[in-house]
Amino acid sequence: MDLARSGPAAAERLPPAGRRYGPLGLRRPGDLRRGPWEDVDWDPFDLVGIDAYRAAYNAHDFAGQLREIVAGGKPVAVTEFGTCAYRGAGDLGGMAWQPPAGAVADEREQVRYLDELLDVFEAEGVDSAFWFTFADYDKPAARDIASYGVVRLLDGTRWEPKQVFHAMARRYGRRSTTG
Repeated sequence: MDLARSGPAAAERLPPAGRRYGPLGLRRPGDLRRGPWEDVDWDPFDLVGIDAYRAAYNAHDFAGQLREIVAGGKPVAVTEFGTCAYRGAGDLGGMAWQPPAGAVADEREQVRYLDELLDVFEAEGVDSAFWFTFADYDKPAARDIASYGVVRLLDGTRWEPKQVFHAMARRYGRRSTTG
């Protein structure tokens, strides 16, 4: 959201901190996130936002790549990470939405990926990480195998939690809210 383009009415709807710092707490106009293929000069920004999908091709230096980004001295937010619920999906990273022929459903794959990547993010000093996504609304029922969602859609309006939903709740529930 660009407050300059949205007009004063949008700024007035923001809470006091939002009016002072703008959307996402940025002190400068604009925000940006990048994919791993993009080279970004982060100097004009208050925080770094990245997509961080580990896959077979980058697993050997995934932690090192994060370490380099964190070493830049700005808060780092992983704005997307996740995988689908079939065996081997974690090796495909951001391309897991295209399951290979004969893919075998396995919700533990998502749980494993969540736990492994949160461990890496914590070890490397990432400030926040956001799973992609709550639900893939175009992949109900049997098509859920190609979904990154933490819930399985039963139809157009009903859903049920997958194993990764509960694992995420346990994992984040361990975190202190008092700092």
